[in-house]
Amino acid sequence: MANATLEMMQEIEMAAEAVVASYEDQVQDLRQQLGDHLQEVAASYDKETAKLVAEREESSKATIASLEADLAVTSQRNDEKVQQAMTDKRAAW
Repeated sequence: MANATLEMMQEIEMAAEAVVASYEDQVQDLRQQLGDHLQEVAASYDKETAKLVAEREESSKATIASLEADLAVTSQRNDEKVQQAMTDKRAAW
């Protein structure tokens, strides 16, 4: 009887170890899947971020070009006004 009980306990222990091993395998598989998914998501966000940065960069370049053109026009107008004022002042002398 003692041997039968011991054998039964060993069978139960082996079955429990098999269940634990199975769970550990499942946990490892799920960790791998999650890691792969996180890498895919990170790559997707990196790609989207790079796209947005490129768009903003182009937009900023266009804005800067427009502002530089406006500055050139304003500077030219101011130079013309200074020249006109100097001409008027010379004529007044």
